[in-house]
Amino acid sequence: MVRLNLSREPKWFTLLEGVRVCVVPITSALMASARAELSDEFKESASPDEIAIAFYKAVARRAIVEWEGVEDENGSPAKVTPEGVDALLDVYLIYEAWGEKVMAPSMGLLEALEAEKTAPRPRRVALRRGRPVLRGLRRRLRRVPVPPQRAANARGHAGLG
Repeated sequence: MVRLNLSREPKWFTLLEGVRVCVVPITSALMASARAELSDEFKESASPDEIAIAFYKAVARRAIVEWEGVEDENGSPAKVTPEGVDALLDVYLIYEAWGEKVMAPSMGLLEALEAEKTAPRPRRVALRRGRPVLRGLRRRLRRVPVPPQRAANARGHAGLG
């Protein structure tokens, strides 16, 4: 199921405590524009992490119209500029929050995952309209830029599980 948002009004998202961004709806036209920018910028030698970061920044430059809690180097409220948006997403926690709170919902991934969790019968999880549900989910997930992987696990031990 898809919930249509017919409103074209910007929406506020809290990325970190004290940092909010006002985002226009992320439409297919906005996404296509961001992808077109990347096709000019990157060649086959770019890593998936580099492409993911660049894609999130390209979308954010087009979508963020206002923010709160973002200051320049002098401590004054910063104006929203393409360079400022790039600098904001260079903060790793902001980057992660942008992906989780703005990008994933706009791409319909949360609804797909929720449908997988809440199906009333196991058989309905396996098939929906005669097609395997997981195949469609995998296809959607392949289109999502992957954020850079953390080098260490939750306990801080790299590669030790």
